[in-house]
Amino acid sequence: MMQDSTRALIKLSEKLYQQGFDILQYFPIITYNNYFRQKQQLTNKPLSNYQNLPLPFGENTLGLLIGNTKNIWPFFKQFCKEFTKENVPQHPFDTFVQSRIENILNTTINTNNNGHNNNYSIYYSHHYNGELREPVIAIQAAADISGLAYYENQSSYLCLHPIYGPWFSLRCLIIFNDLSILDLKNEKNSLLMNLKESNDAIYNAFNFKDSFYDNEIIQIEKRLGLNEETLRKLQNEMKEELDLIFKTSKYSNCNDNVKDNNEYLKWVNFRDIPLKYKKEWTDFKFCKEQILYHYTKEKEVLFQ
Repeated sequence: MMQDSTRALIKLSEKLYQQGFDILQYFPIITYNNYFRQKQQLTNKPLSNYQNLPLPFGENTLGLLIGNTKNIWPFFKQFCKEFTKENVPQHPFDTFVQSRIENILNTTINTNNNGHNNNYSIYYSHHYNGELREPVIAIQAAADISGLAYYENQSSYLCLHPIYGPWFSLRCLIIFNDLSILDLKNEKNSLLMNLKESNDAIYNAFNFKDSFYDNEIIQIEKRLGLNEETLRKLQNEMKEELDLIFKTSKYSNCNDNVKDNNEYLKWVNFRDIPLKYKKEWTDFKFCKEQILYHYTKEKEVLFQ
């Protein structure tokens, strides 16, 4: 049974990776809930739905965080060939993400007799609840809690990945309703050991990591290669730049459709600041047309 479960998760991970979703991290969902519960005890404010996720297996509930690097762009452009300028979806990238991920899930994780899948719950970063636009998942916090990336929430509100730096995106969180951490914990699980030899990127997704918020400075120096002094310089520079953007920009945040070239370039330059502190991250910056679409949502880019 354990190997059947692991085999399904490996197949899921491989198919996601093959479709451009090349950032994957499994982790215990209980750590996410505990993080917000600890914060709630300090503030005495009631928890929001996105801060208290379901735990079908209690402390052994398994989650999968999914993201992407610049490598997703060719897959998205290929998807757009199914449409014309006239009938392209209102939010083509979100449509692409949902259709691809859910298709992969439904072909790798068993469905019931009615063809429906109750074996997982999925929380997309672009989905919101209610008129207050409350997110369904605090996905940047999830990245930090899972150890996938450091969420710099003091000055920039960017996530910094140990390999990709700031140039990556987070897409969704999956909670499995019929597969638990116990399926992966056995050290004698030969399927995972074989995976280490054949596909190290997928194998790494199954390695639970320490949260960045625990021993933050130690984790940042160990995994990002930035010492405390460098981190403080980076934070100060990003804070100054962000303050300047808010003072001079006609848009409230980088999620607005910033079609004015000068406006969107402000956000690109801001996101580039960490590259000065770790040159290796430069290799993973999005291509020009990907950046243009990311910040402006200009659909003309998709048909060039």
